[in-house]
Amino acid sequence: MERPPYWLSSIPAQVQTLTKTLTIALLSLLAFTLPAHAKPKQPTPETRLSLEALGFPGASASVLNQGVSVLTVNFVDGDHLLVTYSMRGLLPRLAGDPVDDQDRMVAALLIELPSGKVLARTEWRLHDYAQYLWPLGEGRFLIRIQESLSTFAPLANLASGRSFERISFASRPGVLQAIMLSSDHQLLTVETGKPQPHTDPAAALKAQAAAAVYAARPHFTANASEPPPPTPLVSIPENTVQVTHVHIDFYRIAGAGTPDSPISGQQVGALLSPSILALPIDTDGYLRPLGQSHGGWQIAFHPYTSREIPLAQLDTSCSPHVQRVSPGQLVSLNCRGVSGGVTLVAYDFAQHDIWEDPLPPSVQPPTFSLAPAAGRFAITRISSVDGQQSPQGVPEITTTQEFRVYQTQTGDLLLKLDCNPVFRSQENSDLSPDGMRAAVVRSGNIEIYHLPELTKLDREDLAEVQKLAPPPNSGPIDLNKIFGSQQAATDTASIAAQPATVTVSGDTPAARPRPTLLNPGEKPEFQDKNNPNH
Repeated sequence: MERPPYWLSSIPAQVQTLTKTLTIALLSLLAFTLPAHAKPKQPTPETRLSLEALGFPGASASVLNQGVSVLTVNFVDGDHLLVTYSMRGLLPRLAGDPVDDQDRMVAALLIELPSGKVLARTEWRLHDYAQYLWPLGEGRFLIRIQESLSTFAPLANLASGRSFERISFASRPGVLQAIMLSSDHQLLTVETGKPQPHTDPAAALKAQAAAAVYAARPHFTANASEPPPPTPLVSIPENTVQVTHVHIDFYRIAGAGTPDSPISGQQVGALLSPSILALPIDTDGYLRPLGQSHGGWQIAFHPYTSREIPLAQLDTSCSPHVQRVSPGQLVSLNCRGVSGGVTLVAYDFAQHDIWEDPLPPSVQPPTFSLAPAAGRFAITRISSVDGQQSPQGVPEITTTQEFRVYQTQTGDLLLKLDCNPVFRSQENSDLSPDGMRAAVVRSGNIEIYHLPELTKLDREDLAEVQKLAPPPNSGPIDLNKIFGSQQAATDTASIAAQPATVTVSGDTPAARPRPTLLNPGEKPEFQDKNNPNH
């Protein structure tokens, strides 16, 4: 029998027992009262989906570091996943295809969870390596092929065998500059630009002055940590200048994506800007900066149908990155001082800062996945960390990508994982709409994690937060407070009347094997087990 420590040998047995009991109780109490975000939970994934088995041929670190879109992972609903990836192989030439196009084939798979069964598959021919897919919420997606937009709802049309049937989305013609979706997944912002020559020097100077005004105005953007720079304007040679106007159009999204309820976009506002803007706009209102002081930034939420709602002052020394994560809550990435760290701070619409969590510095803006129905959100950030010195004495910089899931009201950190490898596109993770599952690409697999169920207190918090939400709005998007009535006027007549034609994009027939770069008899390094011809 193990002897007790010498300092306990002289103490009566009853006192020893009481002391041990109190010690265990105290330790249990301390463990219970520690902040949840200081003890991240790392559950074992309920499912691992091999990317090799799904047919993904992989991508080099140099390609991933360029930020090209070669792999996307998105939840359709809590039990289904949409995975798309860039394929390899020779492509047949297209008549009239521009020589500077970068054509490629992209595979799209609808996957059942947790079984990993592939329910539907198709292929798309794309012409560049920029982002091509945006989730519209409620199982709907927007796809870009060159300058054309279309929508599809894979799960809603699964029973009919038309999971990947696409319906064109009518938008303003021109070069697409930016596509953004509101936090409530109901408002789509599409920005298009077209260079226009100005032979009038006065008009050119006026456009340059407008660009300078936009550059000086603080914007709380949903997709950038700093306001975007104005579009560069060429100096005026012989009374002529090229000015690129950016048309910003707002569309209210409706429809389930079925033949009886097609996805539609009703234009509810338009704006002419000299530069690309990322505006924190929702269907019920928008965040608006009120001013900057030595103590930080003062902002408010401006509903379209009611009085402005002042929010808590953001204690930050830099331009903050603000993201609305639920109808009555937002988070901000704040910094203190030039060399200070970054802090994620959560606020509600009652002017309270409810919690904060320090984060490592980031090298690019983060991405968010929202599950307001569960009071949860996920944030993905890429950081650079100084590592050990190289043989030449130069510190080696290690780039990491981190995925976190928070319970918004309490700040509980439900999941914290490193993504491997690092995807600069940040399309390699997602949070399900119901907030119960998370998907992260790690070491050649898509790992699916089942998150903790909501507690009774979580549900009570959700009910309280709902009371702080502004009233819903079904009218036009009114941005007069920010840009003035002339620039923010609705401009539906300027939208080209493009018919919403239906294009069927079903599975590619397997009449003959696709052309590849392999020699006769040579086997590919990776085999698509769901499609033996690839």
